[in-house]
Amino acid sequence: MKESVSSVDIAVIITELQELVGARLMKAYQQGSEEIRLKLHHKEKGALDLIIEAGRRIHLTKYKRPSPRLPSNFAMFIRKHLCGGRISHIQQFDFDRIVEITIERWDKKLRLIAELLPRGNIVLVDKEIAAYERILPSIVSNPKTPDKIHFRF
Repeated sequence: MKESVSSVDIAVIITELQELVGARLMKAYQQGSEEIRLKLHHKEKGALDLIIEAGRRIHLTKYKRPSPRLPSNFAMFIRKHLCGGRISHIQQFDFDRIVEITIERWDKKLRLIAELLPRGNIVLVDKEIAAYERILPSIVSNPKTPDKIHFRF
């Protein structure tokens, strides 16, 4: 069984995930310390679940898992900023194991960045690459603005 994905695997997955462009984000769940599930609705395909596990995988699934009784802070944060938005772009960053999903709402445009590296992370950033929130504490906060986190590639 394969433990991690390569850059080539990510390129193929991104090609397959292009069908999600235009899908609306309905809800987000955190299924453990490093995995999130995005419930999407597409006009033509109906309800879809996108699983993103930091450092390991990203894929669509039809398997229904029970939702946590209480959503995590990260899931609530994603819901607050992304629910109702539409996926406008999905891409691989510089043929690396980093996936960038751009979600647009009427009031903002944010990107959900998933690092599928061994010690990966999932980060929500705005257009200036100032991170809003992250799933794992691997990014250092800026002491001048403790409520914002800066993410560098």
